[in-house]
This record gives sequence, C-alpha cells and structure tokens, in this order.
Amino acid sequence: MTAARVVPDLLTPLARAASLETGLGLTLRRLVRATGAAAGAVGFRPPRGAPLVVVAGGPGPVTDALRGVVSESPGGARRLTAALGRARRRVRCQPLGPPGRPLGAVALVGRPGARGPTALPAGF
Repeated sequence: MTAARVVPDLLTPLARAASLETGLGLTLRRLVRATGAAAGAVGFRPPRGAPLVVVAGGPGPVTDALRGVVSESPGGARRLTAALGRARRRVRCQPLGPPGRPLGAVALVGRPGARGPTALPAGF
C-alpha cells in the first residue's frame, strides 16, 4: 500500500460491502492492521437512522472502553480515553465529519508498552 493509496485502499470495503455495518467492520480491521493498533472502534451517527458502533480487536475491557469512547458524549469519551491511557496504552480519537457537527468518531488504542503514537494515516 503506497502512501498516496492508503486512504482509498482503506475505504474500498465501504463501497463493496453488503451493508454499512459490514463495510465499517472491514474498513476498521484494515485501519487497525495498517496502524499497528491493538484495537479500534468506529461510531457513526447518521442524520437519519440508528447509530452504528463497530469494534475490531480482542474482546474484553479495552474494546468495551473503545465502544464507549465512540458512542459517548465528548465528556464521557474523554474519561474513557483517560482510563485507557492509564493502562499504559496510547489512545487516538478522531471525530468524523465537519467540525461542530461530527457524524461519529474513530478511536484506536495501541498495544501495551508500545512506543510512539498510534497514528492515523495522513489524509484520513
């Protein structure tokens, strides 16, 4: 995957999936793998319809906390992000959509003790 193709390659499953939830799951698994994260979550709140939350990574408290990070209010998300950070894991959370009116969020958590940030690809 070249740097210029990172985002288009990550988003390809969204166009090909049978459902939005399936496409988000495939895209999230690719993103977790591409960034070296231990787990990730994406929450999507469409203007119409029910919110979707998809988690990738092993089961347990980390994925439960990530589910909360992308589905909570900003204050609740900050508390959960801080709790994950105390477990010596780097956490990145990025809103999705226009500033002031996000449609969701994506969150990634690094492996315990990993050095350096878990970074989202440029242009994501």
